[in-house]
Amino acid sequence: MSVTPAGEVVSACGIRRAGSAEAARIATRAALAETEELMAGLRSRREELAAALAALAPEQERARVAVEAALGALHESDARIVTAGEELSRAAAALDALDTRLSELAASRERLGAEAEAARTALEAADAALAENSETVDAEPDTEERDALAATARRLGEEVMEARIALRSIEDRAGFLTDRVAALRRQAETEEAAREQAARAAARRRAQADSAGELARVAAALATHLSALESGAEEELAASRAHRGGLESALAEARTRRTERADDLAALTRAEHEAQLTRERHVIHLDELTRRAQAEIGLSADHLVEQFGPHLPVPGPAEEDAPEPFVRAAVEKAHAAAERTLKSIGAVNPLALEEYAALTERHDFLEKQINDIETSRRDLMGLVREVDDHVKEVFAAAFADTQREFADIFTRLFPGGEGSLTLTDPEDMLATGVEVHARPAGKKVKRLSLLSGGERSLVAVAMLVAIFKARPSPFYVMDEVEAALDDVNLSRLLTVFRELRESSQLIVITHQKRTMEIADALYGVTMSGDGISRVISQRIHQAS
Repeated sequence: MSVTPAGEVVSACGIRRAGSAEAARIATRAALAETEELMAGLRSRREELAAALAALAPEQERARVAVEAALGALHESDARIVTAGEELSRAAAALDALDTRLSELAASRERLGAEAEAARTALEAADAALAENSETVDAEPDTEERDALAATARRLGEEVMEARIALRSIEDRAGFLTDRVAALRRQAETEEAAREQAARAAARRRAQADSAGELARVAAALATHLSALESGAEEELAASRAHRGGLESALAEARTRRTERADDLAALTRAEHEAQLTRERHVIHLDELTRRAQAEIGLSADHLVEQFGPHLPVPGPAEEDAPEPFVRAAVEKAHAAAERTLKSIGAVNPLALEEYAALTERHDFLEKQINDIETSRRDLMGLVREVDDHVKEVFAAAFADTQREFADIFTRLFPGGEGSLTLTDPEDMLATGVEVHARPAGKKVKRLSLLSGGERSLVAVAMLVAIFKARPSPFYVMDEVEAALDDVNLSRLLTVFRELRESSQLIVITHQKRTMEIADALYGVTMSGDGISRVISQRIHQAS
């Protein structure tokens, strides 16, 4: 397939249009990138200012809290100073009152001291006079005056003691008030210093609060300005985005058209390539047909087209059918049907007769083998029937003998009882089972499980002995068959053992002493102190 010059011009125009659209897209992207960079710078600046404002906000809050705390402390200090002043005034008044009281008590003490001294002097003079007059006066003297003076002296002594105690108490109270006044003065001085310091701190905090407020106002103004700038930038960004959207829509449309043109071009290219391949296949096929015609029938392609070309009618499938005009679809359909018929027939096999002979011989051999197998099967089935008949006869005879012996042995082991054996399916002697019916004297039992342990053991022994007597054997081995029997049943069983011993040899494993007594020989296993087991034997009749 060739490309026309017009197509080249169209392709060139499409390239130029794509180049101009690409340049417009690049310019739009550059402008959008610059706008985004500007917006990013504004955002970062706004974030920095917001961060600075956020950093100043805690400082401002701390300054405000500190100012409020300083003012509260100042007010509290003022209140404490006023309280201390009032308490100082009250202490000074109390101190003055105590000084006055102290002066009064000192005067009273001096007066009482003088009175006490005078009373003591008078008492001593009275005692002296009494002593001087005691020698000349025989009658008992009058002691009322002396008692009055003594009472006065005691009263004056008590008053002096009370005055001293009061004086001591007043002195202690005066010392305490003096110390309290000094402490209050020191506290007032400390509070005054703290008030001055709090006032200075409050002034400093006010200054910081004013600075923080100024910064907050500046930050708010700056934030407002930045908000306005951001709004304008966002509007510009929205416009740029809208423009970008339009350009991207145009670009997408241009890309869609370019993709469609590329798909059309690819489809045309594929069609051209397929047409070339088809032409090449046809040329190769024509060359092959020409070569085959020349090699097989010796005719050229031109001669074949002239003799059998599509311009000639096609003969019908039968001789009486009239020729039909050439139709390629009908001819191809008839050719495909002929090829299928030829494939179904297959190729000619020259060895078919030999294979048939081999298969016939194999068939005859297999048929003989099958006949031999069928004959053998008939013979084996006859032998099986004979064996089954013999087994039935032997089993029936053995069962009859065992049944007779079981009834006899049961009546001997269970005097007054009834025991019998029956078949579960008498019609099928090869698959039938045997049921044991046992009824001791005085009992009505329907199942063997209702018998006691000793009775079940005795019934089982009766069954075994019946089998032994019906079909005798040279020897019998029994393992503790009398373990669950009492003395009476053991005696009956030992009687049966003596009868069996007459015709067979009995090997009995037992722990019963009475069973050992009827034995001809005893064999036991013992272990000595060395831990080695040894077998010992003893002939009963020889020992006796």
